[in-house]
Amino acid sequence: MSALDRALELLTPGDVLEHLAAYLGKPAPHMQGSRTYGQVCDFRPGCEEKNASLSYKMGDGGSVFFRFGADEFKGGALLFLQSAGLSKPDAVARLIEWAGLTDEDRTPGEGKTPAPWKHSGRKAAGLAKARAALEKLHPLEDSKRHAALRGWQRIEVGEDSPEAQEVARRGLSGALISGLLTAYRWTGEEEGGKRRSLPRHILPGALSFEVPGPDGTPWAVKARNPGDKEALKVVNAQRYVYATAGQSTPAFVARVGGEDESQGRRVLIVEGELNAVAVAVMLEAAGRGTLALQPDARAHGWEVQGVASAVAWPHVAHIEAGARVYLYADPDAEGDAARVKWGEVLAAQGAQVYQLGPTKTGQAFPFAVEDGGTGEGLIADACDALGNMPDTVGMTTGRYAAWRGVKLLDALDLAQPWQPQTKEDGQEGSPDGQGEEGDVWLSKREGFGLRGGVLCALSMKKDEDGEVYESAEALCNFSALIVSQVSQEDGTGDAPLSFEVAGRWADGQPMRPMTAPMISAAEFSGMNWPVRVYGAEAIVRNGQGRKDKAREAIQHLSKRLGITQRTVYAHTGWLMHPDHGPVYLTAGAVIGARGAVQGVEVDLGPGLNAYALPDPQDGEEEDVRQAVRASLALLELAPDAVGVPVLGAAYRAPLGRADFAVWATGETGRNKTALMGLIQAHYGADWNRHRLPEGWLSTANALEKTAHTIKDALLMIDDFKPGGSQTDVNRAHGNLTKTLQGVADGTGRGRMGIDRKRQAGLAPRGTVMSSSETLPRGHSNRARVVVVPVERKLIHNPAMSAAYYEAEDQAGQGVYALAMAGFVQWIAAHYDAVRVGSPAHKAMTRDLAPHFEGAHGRTGPAAAELAYGHAAFLTFAVHVRAITEDAAARMWSRVVAALRDTAGGQGAHLQDEDPVTRALSLLAGLLSQGAVFLEEASGEEAHAPPEDVAHLYGWQAKTWRTEHGEGVELRTRPGARLIGYYARTGGDEWGYFLPDALHGELQRAAQAQGGAVLPDASTLYGNMKDRFHAQGFMRCEVEKGGEGRPGRVRPHYKATARGQRGRFVALRLPIDPEAYNLGTLGTDGEERTSSTVSRSVPSFNTFIDCLGTMGTLPLIRGASFASPDFPHTLTLEDLADIEEGADLPGVVTL
Repeated sequence: MSALDRALELLTPGDVLEHLAAYLGKPAPHMQGSRTYGQVCDFRPGCEEKNASLSYKMGDGGSVFFRFGADEFKGGALLFLQSAGLSKPDAVARLIEWAGLTDEDRTPGEGKTPAPWKHSGRKAAGLAKARAALEKLHPLEDSKRHAALRGWQRIEVGEDSPEAQEVARRGLSGALISGLLTAYRWTGEEEGGKRRSLPRHILPGALSFEVPGPDGTPWAVKARNPGDKEALKVVNAQRYVYATAGQSTPAFVARVGGEDESQGRRVLIVEGELNAVAVAVMLEAAGRGTLALQPDARAHGWEVQGVASAVAWPHVAHIEAGARVYLYADPDAEGDAARVKWGEVLAAQGAQVYQLGPTKTGQAFPFAVEDGGTGEGLIADACDALGNMPDTVGMTTGRYAAWRGVKLLDALDLAQPWQPQTKEDGQEGSPDGQGEEGDVWLSKREGFGLRGGVLCALSMKKDEDGEVYESAEALCNFSALIVSQVSQEDGTGDAPLSFEVAGRWADGQPMRPMTAPMISAAEFSGMNWPVRVYGAEAIVRNGQGRKDKAREAIQHLSKRLGITQRTVYAHTGWLMHPDHGPVYLTAGAVIGARGAVQGVEVDLGPGLNAYALPDPQDGEEEDVRQAVRASLALLELAPDAVGVPVLGAAYRAPLGRADFAVWATGETGRNKTALMGLIQAHYGADWNRHRLPEGWLSTANALEKTAHTIKDALLMIDDFKPGGSQTDVNRAHGNLTKTLQGVADGTGRGRMGIDRKRQAGLAPRGTVMSSSETLPRGHSNRARVVVVPVERKLIHNPAMSAAYYEAEDQAGQGVYALAMAGFVQWIAAHYDAVRVGSPAHKAMTRDLAPHFEGAHGRTGPAAAELAYGHAAFLTFAVHVRAITEDAAARMWSRVVAALRDTAGGQGAHLQDEDPVTRALSLLAGLLSQGAVFLEEASGEEAHAPPEDVAHLYGWQAKTWRTEHGEGVELRTRPGARLIGYYARTGGDEWGYFLPDALHGELQRAAQAQGGAVLPDASTLYGNMKDRFHAQGFMRCEVEKGGEGRPGRVRPHYKATARGQRGRFVALRLPIDPEAYNLGTLGTDGEERTSSTVSRSVPSFNTFIDCLGTMGTLPLIRGASFASPDFPHTLTLEDLADIEEGADLPGVVTL
């Protein structure tokens, strides 16, 4: 049995997955099941996922893996490693190594473990960074390749296009013939006769070409823009740009000739993809030979790589230990740095590295072109050399390429071994020649360093003979370095620091997880984190001060190697960037006025990183238009009374914080969550009805943190339906009240730190929307939400069901997120004109609010804000030509009508929770039930009221039969409580209620019903006074005013009851809320007595004009259109120009 077979038997699927994840630099996989059977999220490059669909089990011959979706992989451990990008020899070596088998266990041909990395410290960190960058490279998917080449036409040999002439000028026509180069020119034509516009970053006349990788398939498509440096600078364009997105910078790989058995395959690495093509043309021509030159056998067996730039990396994973690799880069500072870092990563791979080009020994440069008549050889790249064929009789391109190839082979024969950089003079080191490279000495006697691969405290001591020696005290059984210091900015102004720490065991193997874990600064100082991060095997030695020494050692050694500084933003929404202006943060693209902005890092934490918008510039403009139309089409999936408010919340959210919440409510089974999932998908393709950002079962602190994190975005909190005990129900309503108060007031709960300093509160900073089966308790809470009743099933027939499924597919494909990304880019370009608080926003909402004015002072402004969100999105839709202005006007009419109905319905919801209305209803109920009663105010003894009204005052009539007929006795119910007196004054019955007794009974009754508690007595009676005194339903004490000013009105009334003078709450009897002719009353003085009024509404065109006049929004303008006609009373001026007998406007003749 071979070592591979034994390894496959020994390794469980869990072993393979954990080792492969560590090898690829991925976090340890979370296996759902056991180590021999279960599922896991695929982490292979190009196949990453968030929902587990990679199954594994232990078969007869070892581990077996199945992937549902992606590449549909099915096979054993060896094939699984190869599918992750490992070569077969490397995969064999890794499996044998992971099984704990030695080199003696191997059979010939089973692969050899590459030479171990021999670097430490800064070089090790740099090499790890290089490997991480290279592991992100992968072959280009066919779909992405076809998408990138839409509108491009392949350049054929012999055609006379400018692009073909450019290929010939650079001497690369032969590469088109041999297939070394696949190049294209732009025509804009697609299949079916469609035409496409050229991507913005690519200029007319550009030459594009495929970049093949080590497997021979395309790994990217790149374009070379025409023009000199000055011309490119004028149009703000780069020389080389990628037509494919997300492929990083793969090197161009070309293979020349067959294998040379005497030398094996050799690798030549140059700077520039087209230079690699030129080198390959030279070597091919030298290998074929000409009439004057014999075929050169040295030209066989070469792999040529063209690295994208001096800061990019060559492919190294497939280069085996012992392979000979030759390096060439431009003879400048950037080229020198490139040779150093390329050499380090290749040497770490175990390759034999040689340097090509001018060296300290004076070796000739292979690409020297004569400069006119000067006779001086100028340094040039391979394309320049190949394209500058001398005008000599008999010279052909083939002969010239062969001659250049021979010159190159001669230079390769003279190449010198590459040598790593030596320690520079003056570099910090150990004292008096003691210690090792990388040590940090704090004095001549004490320092820190690595010994045996672990952190040690070093000291210089003397033995009995007076000889100085180094003493190393092991502090732990591992080494660790701070890779970067991260400032996590969450917008509170207090950005906590964290450290990314990379650790290795004593044998040099990386500690799990492979990716550097994040350690907070507070936790780092205590040195208890190694066990939490690396497990029980990570041991910090016991002993006095060893933890502090270990911490100090990590800090000093890390400082010596260099600690990078990074800022990671922990919130979504707008940020003013010093270089790019306003940018919108998401865990996906960070979007500015010109699309995605690089160099801004966002981490929202687990669960919220699904707030990820795409780069709107990745696709074509038509893709954004289609996405905008798809978003607007969601209005067809629900009645306008439902669809307009909830979709308006999504559109309003990126414009700034909202001081209200949208509350979709209805019985279970009405498909509320299905619609909410589609709306939330505007902020990330991973959001859906099965996964929403928050739920009301979260704690109050969790809700507060999430609402603070989600800034200028929509936060959907799902499923408010409190249940359980009364305590649980009250707790749920309490959490809701805290959230809604923060939404309305824009403030968070302040906290006191351990340093007794006040910490900033976490205020909600986005737009909150919720689905529910019940309304919030309390009049104030209901006034803070826009209630959206869902009165019937949204999915009520097969056609609607199919429409929802189609919409969910579009959501999962990122269609709605692309629409929002385009909208956000548009906002960024016109930020000062459209944001919340801008003149346009203030003018628009101020004009709209009176139209939506309802039963509470908050109703009109909240509806106006939702309308403003629609208006801004419709303006954007017109701007990108997704819809016409006429279509926008029709949709605007629907928006206004729907929000007018929504505002009108708010009154009924508020009436139910109005504290004054509730108090009167409770009082009437208590009296009619006999729980409380009133006594006659006159006299000294209690007397029953008249029989016809006794039941209204809390008395009950008891009847019985006697020999003289029926007898009636009025009495109070046992246990009933006296709350006041009744008296007739001026023909009216009045109740004089004892203030404390009345308020206590009302509060107990309110709590018994499970509703919100009533306000305190002073506030409640004050509200009653404001409502009823002027109407004559409440008697109040009026103080005398001075100099014509009205006196102060107090809610109590002085009266005499049962011979005692006192202050009472005096209300007209009987207590009948309807007879009191109640209106509705807001809180804090926000009174509204009228419902939504009918008046002229600002037209959609008015909104466009409001923005356009500011000179910041160049819109595509069509014919102006009028606002929708709303009913109004005809005046004489309306009738002046109407001829006799003509139909009146707005009147339908039956």
